[in-house]
Amino acid sequence: MLTVRVHGDDGRVVRAIRSGRIRVVDGEADLVVHVQQAAQGDPNLTSRELDVLSELACGATNGQIAETLFIAENTVKNHVRSILLKLSARSRTEAVVAAHQRGILQL
Repeated sequence: MLTVRVHGDDGRVVRAIRSGRIRVVDGEADLVVHVQQAAQGDPNLTSRELDVLSELACGATNGQIAETLFIAENTVKNHVRSILLKLSARSRTEAVVAAHQRGILQL
């Protein structure tokens, strides 16, 4: 089991738990991803793109992201496309890895 602390959560974890994407064991989440604010040299991701990136790191589908963030699935697709372009990534996984390597995403 992996336990990660979250600092400054804005409700995303609670929504993810309620949607079943994070399983709670003894009051602690199995996996939580924290997105840091823009670091120097980061590709200027918007706050909403950071929200989507955090959900991508959890392995969420576009539909799950849309439900969690209360946005349309097509909006999620647009954000994912923008994230891929800004991070010069060819896939969602590559985007998460690139964001982690740049210090944008803490896993």
